[in-house]
Amino acid sequence: MSGLFRVASMAPESIGIPGALCLCLVLSLLPISNGLEADEVQDANAPWREQISPLVVRPHAEPEPLGLYYEVSWSQLMQAGTIRINIEPRGDDWIEASAKARSMGAARLLWPYESHTEARIAARTLYPVRLEHVQTEHGEQTAYRVRYGAGAVTLESTTQTRDGEETERDTRPLPVEQIRDILSTLLFLRQSELNAGQRIRLVVQPLESLFLVSFKVIGPESREVLGKTWKTIRLEMSLRGIGEDFAPVDDNKLRGATFWLSDDAHQVPVEIQADLFIGYVSMRLAGLDVP
Repeated sequence: MSGLFRVASMAPESIGIPGALCLCLVLSLLPISNGLEADEVQDANAPWREQISPLVVRPHAEPEPLGLYYEVSWSQLMQAGTIRINIEPRGDDWIEASAKARSMGAARLLWPYESHTEARIAARTLYPVRLEHVQTEHGEQTAYRVRYGAGAVTLESTTQTRDGEETERDTRPLPVEQIRDILSTLLFLRQSELNAGQRIRLVVQPLESLFLVSFKVIGPESREVLGKTWKTIRLEMSLRGIGEDFAPVDDNKLRGATFWLSDDAHQVPVEIQADLFIGYVSMRLAGLDVP
C-alpha cells in the first residue's frame, strides 16, 4: 500500500468525482499527476492560504432540507446524465448530504459512469467531516473513504477491476487545512452572502486531487432554464491545480465555467455551464423539493 494524494497537472488520466454538482463533472474531466506523498510535504503554508475566503452567512440562510434533481447535457444538445442531491440538517451540529450521479444515453456508451456519495458536514463552519463515495466507471468500481480533522485529511480507497482483482491504497494524512469537498462547496455557496464584484476563493478536494477554485460574483441576471425563468445570481468560476510544492498549476482543460444560483431563499444552482476541451457541459435544475 502507498500513501498518496494526487495533484493536478497535465497527465492523461481522468479522475472520478462525487456526483454532486456540475463543478464535480468539470473536475472529473481534468487530468491528474502522480501522487503527493505526505512525508514529502515540508510546509503546507502556501501563499494562497491567506486568500481563502471565510464563510459570511447571508441573513436567514439557515440549513434546510432540500432535494435537487439535475439534467446534464453536452453542448445543451444531448442529455448526458443526471444528478440527484439530498441535504438533511441533523440538529444544530451536522448536515447529512448525499448525491447520486449516472451517465445516460449516447454519453453512457462513451463514459459508462455512476456514483453514490454520502457526506457529513459541520453545520456551523460548513467544513466536511467525512465522505464515503463509491463510483463505477467502465466496469471498474472504486470506493473512497475520506476523513477530515486535526488539520489534516486522510483518504483511503479500494478499487475492484472487471476481472475481480482488488487493490487497496492507504493514504496517510496530508497536512492541509481549509479543504472543502464538492458537497460542502455547494452548501458554502448556498449560505454565503453574494454581492456583485465579490471574489470567493476555496480549496476544493474532489477525492484525490486539490484545486484552488475562484468565483467572481457578476450580479443579478434573469435566466431561462428548462422553460422556467429564474431570477439568478451569476458567478464566473476559474480554477488552478495545486502542485506538489503547493504552488498553483495552470491547466488548459477548463476554459471557464458559469454558475447561476437562484436569487431566492434557497440560493441553489439552477444552471452550471462549463467550457471544456470537449465542448460545453451544462447542468440544469429539473426538480426542487423543499419539504
